[in-house]
Amino acid sequence: MNEHSLKALTPISLLLRFLTFVGLGFWVLISPESLLRFLNITCVIALLINGVPSLFVSVFQKKEPHPHSFLSAVVSLLAAVLLSLFPKLLPGSVTIAVGVWSLLVGIIQIGYLLQLFVTKEHGKLRYILLTAFSLCSAALLLFTPSGTSYLKAYAGIYLILYGLWQLVDMIGILINRNVEDSRVLSHLRIRLPVLLTALLPSLWLRGLEKKQEMLTHDTVIHKRGGRKPTGTEELKVIFHLGKNVAFGFGHVDVSLRGQTISYGCYDENSNRLFGLLSDGVFMLVPTEPYLDYCRQAEGKLLVGFSLSISHTEGDNVKAAMERILKKCAPWQPVGRREYDLGAAFYKVQSGGFSVYNALRTNCCAMAELIASESGLCLLPPNGFVTPGSYFHFLEDELRDPESKVVKQTIYAKSH
Repeated sequence: MNEHSLKALTPISLLLRFLTFVGLGFWVLISPESLLRFLNITCVIALLINGVPSLFVSVFQKKEPHPHSFLSAVVSLLAAVLLSLFPKLLPGSVTIAVGVWSLLVGIIQIGYLLQLFVTKEHGKLRYILLTAFSLCSAALLLFTPSGTSYLKAYAGIYLILYGLWQLVDMIGILINRNVEDSRVLSHLRIRLPVLLTALLPSLWLRGLEKKQEMLTHDTVIHKRGGRKPTGTEELKVIFHLGKNVAFGFGHVDVSLRGQTISYGCYDENSNRLFGLLSDGVFMLVPTEPYLDYCRQAEGKLLVGFSLSISHTEGDNVKAAMERILKKCAPWQPVGRREYDLGAAFYKVQSGGFSVYNALRTNCCAMAELIASESGLCLLPPNGFVTPGSYFHFLEDELRDPESKVVKQTIYAKSH
């Protein structure tokens, strides 16, 4: 087994983050025009750096040029010319993109609100407010002349608040406290936009595809410095990555004491809206044969994060699993190969998880619900809840010297 260390967060690195983000935030608020000019020039230079060498290689190399390389060169050079001739194109395009995203988030939140009413769950007021904010933001960005000005103000305030949270993290390290251990602070935390983190599994998988065939042993990345694995047990949050896994966004399940619990749309006959909605089904399966099956038979790339927990915390997680399954009825799907591994399936009869919603009550929300019983607060972000959001969160926790996340394991395809 290969062992590696991940560079830990330090007070100095967090201080630099704080100064960078707060500085950018004030730059956006005080002199947005100069920042836009700087970003425009940076984009033009980056496009030229990408386009000119690719075009040169495509034209002058002796062998047949790769069509993607030539197309990339042409698109990059055309974009550089457009940004040079029309410098307002960049802020206008960003405003439209963020406006469309806000509109999409608002529509998703409306759908989840309807789900809350149908399942008679709590939390309606919060999502009414979030929906109103998303739709108002979309209207300001897309349908008013001041949309770009609104985006500048919003971006500036966001960057300053995000920078201040780096300062909070720095203080936490200095006093040996992890901010995420506080439910109040973790609720208030400003996180990266889900628009960025949602795509992380696909990007991460793309970077590992070339190495995957050569990966013959599990690779373990340990926390560097800080908290050691003082707990007597491990709770694992395991990510399933692959081009065909949940449209490339990935899947998450949770393992403890040799058992894995997974939530998904296992009843394919109940799929609606192209699989975005379905009946909620839990699967409980022995961990080792299940992971072997996922790697060897399904060809998935698995990445696990291990949390060091006490025996009492393990009992709490086990009790959480049992409470969830009490709301379910045993169910027997047809043609599921996991039966050969000793799996048992349970269809949810009531509550929010009775409806699998790929954008809200999905595998991530289930993992958050169970993992939070260990004392680690994994809070679903507003709008989309994706494996990428959790992946990014747990990577940051692995780097935090005081968090309970103690290692990351990249599983080989086969032993």
